[in-house]
Amino acid sequence: MSADIRKTDPNLPKPKPRNFLSRRVVFLGALAVLACCGLLVFITNQGASFSNATATVQAATQLAQRLWTPTASATPTITATPGPTATPTITPTPTETKTPTPTIPPKTETAIAHAADVAGTATAKAIGVAAAASTQTQVAAVKAQTQVVVNATATIEAYRTSPPKGQWGAQGGNISVSVGDFRYFTYSNFDFAGNGAKYIAFAVRIDNGSSSDFSVNPNYLTLVDLEGTAHSYDAVTFSYWSQPFSDVNVPAGSNALGGIVFVISANSGPAQVIFNDEALLFATKITVDLLRPPDSK
Repeated sequence: MSADIRKTDPNLPKPKPRNFLSRRVVFLGALAVLACCGLLVFITNQGASFSNATATVQAATQLAQRLWTPTASATPTITATPGPTATPTITPTPTETKTPTPTIPPKTETAIAHAADVAGTATAKAIGVAAAASTQTQVAAVKAQTQVVVNATATIEAYRTSPPKGQWGAQGGNISVSVGDFRYFTYSNFDFAGNGAKYIAFAVRIDNGSSSDFSVNPNYLTLVDLEGTAHSYDAVTFSYWSQPFSDVNVPAGSNALGGIVFVISANSGPAQVIFNDEALLFATKITVDLLRPPDSK
């Protein structure tokens, strides 16, 4: 078919235009392959590692692609790599935290603690009982002592009208003095104590506990009444007593016993009997206290 017919017949296919771009691409691709082969031979001769060769091949490939891809008609395409769907961040709403209610644990007692409490309570009770008993004892003792004082006071006051009953004694060194058998009277035979006065008579015993003898007489004895007045013996001593306390020698280990009489106020009574042996080399003063309870009755 001639060229003229193709021009006049529009239904006939038109000839394809020559594609100079395809030839250029083929040429450039061949050059790229040769370059890659050369690079591989060079890397092998130099003993480079496989990893470095791979990197070099990739670089050469990328270079060939750049040379092969036509710059003018290339359309830059960005392939979007699908990533994870972004989840919108929502600030969580703070949950109201209730204030915790403090819990008081129940009180627990162990057997030991309980026993200790029981023991402590028992001890406290015992101490309380003991303290109460001690207090009661002290109170009782004070009451008893007070009663003794009261009784003694009553007894002493009774001395004004009634003679003391009982025996009292005292000791000084090796000498002991004992008194007792008290009596009140106003007349003795033809003797009279006087207006507002009375006689007081009592027995005296002197014990010599020393290793030597000594002498005694009525002048060694003094009576002190309840008002504190001192009295010497009266001569009625020798008429009233069948065995008066007189001047006598007392051997070692023996005693002298006799009665003596004093004159005191009718409203008074005896408080003390004092033995004072001034004649002895070593003077001995012994006081018998009649205001305390008697040693014997």
